[in-house]
Amino acid sequence: MSDYKYPTPSLELARFVCSLRYDSLPVQVVDKIKSILLDGIACGCYGRTKPWGKMVYEFVQELGGKEEATLWLTDFKGPAVNVALALGTAIHAFDYDDYHKSKLHPASVIIPAALTMAEREGGVTTRQFLVALVAGYEVMIRVGLSVNPGVSRLKGWHLTGTCGVFGSAAAAGKILGLDEEQMAWALGIAGTQASGLWAFNYDGAMTKRLHPGRASQSGIMAAILAKKGFTGPIRILDAEDGGFWRATSDKPVPEKLLQAIGKKFECADTCIKPYASCGSNHAAIDAVRAIMANQHVAVTDIEKIIVFTSRVIKTQTGFDYLPATVLQAQMSLKYAVSAAIMFGNVLPEHMEEKCFGHPDMRRLMEKVEIVVDPEMDSLYPEHFCSKVLMITKDGKRYQVRINDPLGSEERPLKWDDVVNKASNLLRGIMAESHFNKLVEGIKNLARAEDEDIGAICKLLKI
Repeated sequence: MSDYKYPTPSLELARFVCSLRYDSLPVQVVDKIKSILLDGIACGCYGRTKPWGKMVYEFVQELGGKEEATLWLTDFKGPAVNVALALGTAIHAFDYDDYHKSKLHPASVIIPAALTMAEREGGVTTRQFLVALVAGYEVMIRVGLSVNPGVSRLKGWHLTGTCGVFGSAAAAGKILGLDEEQMAWALGIAGTQASGLWAFNYDGAMTKRLHPGRASQSGIMAAILAKKGFTGPIRILDAEDGGFWRATSDKPVPEKLLQAIGKKFECADTCIKPYASCGSNHAAIDAVRAIMANQHVAVTDIEKIIVFTSRVIKTQTGFDYLPATVLQAQMSLKYAVSAAIMFGNVLPEHMEEKCFGHPDMRRLMEKVEIVVDPEMDSLYPEHFCSKVLMITKDGKRYQVRINDPLGSEERPLKWDDVVNKASNLLRGIMAESHFNKLVEGIKNLARAEDEDIGAICKLLKI
């Protein structure tokens, strides 16, 4: 390794990634990453059936190329760098994949990077694979925290795309066995490809789905190039002129990048979604469900619903216009609250035009008001919190406040909950016997030191 005169943040990150070992992972982290893997694979296999998922699948198949990695639930194998594009898009295709309070969807970026590269290289053990997943999660999330996620988001960035490239490079680089210098180069090459803009909300465009796939692809390319000796800037994060922090945030918090690294694993705080809606909406969904369950309010008796939330959430999902596409329905706080009232839940089957476009639903959405609350705003993003006030026509007022939604680290889904969610997603897509093998395979990962991750890859072929 070159004799650098001073350490840089990306060099410190590279050192952490290269030194990470399976025996340094707490049991709860290993258990959580297995739940994340099952959830991500289920979301991807489901997401590939959606129009935007199909389009990217078809695009990758048309490109062809060297047979390195499996495009899930097909007989196609292609270059890892391209297959990851399709898998990442598929996992995020229905906004049902995991999220972190740093405003990120890590699974859709990190799982494709680690799994396609493991299949490409061959001979990767399940323990090595899990370590690569954890490394990718840690890097992606810590970069997200360091940009000050709420501030970066309000500049128009989609952090899954901008920060995801770093996590993908770390996961792919770990599989490739990069040394510290090469890993720092990979992070630099990845960072210069960072992209992802929030403009999709205005017309419900499909680009949000593409961002994680593109981030996964870019990180893989960065790791492969670094392995060949292609250099990347080792001050990609902190450079005054053209550094990531300066470019993507007005108020970065660099100390978050390495704070308690190796002692606190941020991946353990990842939220697995119970609802097929933007994670910013989940606290309000929980609040409405609690009111409807405990007070037995009839939909026809509701006069008004007021959601008190943070400024970022109001900007991101509290828009006034009513949803015209599936993407807009999933991003709409007004629709999330209304769907929870009408259906008692917010699941994939509720994200259809016959639901969000129904006249009764549109009338209910018109009764929802989104208000920025100073207290909620001060707690965000450490807490994705909301408070809901429901007012009935006869003047009754019901209020519930949720600091941390179901699925968060404070109220996590159990393994059986994740299995049930995956089972519901894959019904009609994967045979029950095949699904059971997948669940058991993931649950038992890393029990044997020399177990090959290739067994899981084989289960994802048709």
